[in-house]
Amino acid sequence: RKVSASTLNGSTLAMPVMIVDTHALRVLRRIGLLTANADYRAASEAVTEAMTGRWDGADFLLFHAILKRLGQTICRHEQPICVACPMVDDCPTALRVRKMSLI
Repeated sequence: RKVSASTLNGSTLAMPVMIVDTHALRVLRRIGLLTANADYRAASEAVTEAMTGRWDGADFLLFHAILKRLGQTICRHEQPICVACPMVDDCPTALRVRKMSLI
């Protein structure tokens, strides 16, 4: 699915389809755009549906790249670095992490 979405976005077809890899899925779950049990397909379909007509293939490619980088560097699997995240004020996971650190 990821390869297909990448091909559709990056080719001359420039079709708007959200590319979802492990990092993007983790970020989308943590910021509350998806449920905790949403899979790759559900993530791709939800974001694609929400942004179709607003974004083109290039926009989806850029969004995927941003989410992937955020997931690789700040919103990491092992331990997110919420204080360094640009979404810290809007992220439910960051809010939970802050509350737990005060306990």
